Amino acid sequence: MSTSKITSVLVVGAFLATAVAVYEVSASRDAGAALATAQRDHDTLVARVRGAERRAQETEVKAALEQSPPDAARAAGAPSTVTLAAPAPADPLEVGRAFLLAHPEIKPLLVDAAKARIAGGYFPFYRELGLSESAIARFEEIMISGVGNRFTNFAGIGRDDTGGGSEPVGP
Repeated sequence: MSTSKITSVLVVGAFLATAVAVYEVSASRDAGAALATAQRDHDTLVARVRGAERRAQETEVKAALEQSPPDAARAAGAPSTVTLAAPAPADPLEVGRAFLLAHPEIKPLLVDAAKARIAGGYFPFYRELGLSESAIARFEEIMISGVGNRFTNFAGIGRDDTGGGSEPVGP
């Protein structure tokens, strides 16, 4: 090979390497921006959920304080102190479902938080496959339903109101 051919091949190779590097840096910045947006959305949703939980707890405490012992027990000479039996341990899933039924405004926040977590974790996957917005939305719907990831289906998200629906898959 002549010197000019070798030089031409090296120049083309250097150009291609530079183009790939520029593309990868741009893709990395886009992924970082998408992750930052998803984390910011997640933080906002978590703050809203915590606020709703705090308000619910305050309401429960206020309702408990407003209840008074029955007047008949006081009239019968019952002691003023009441001994309560220890409550039976509750199933956390049932407690969560009851909470969601009592506060339906929380479920969309939890779904949005799950979508943000999925979008942040799978952004490189979306980019690599070049998925369309509708394909991404369908993938996230499947993940939230619990088919693809047993950790996304918490507190009944993705299930219908009867408690049925898809169960998480996995070991």
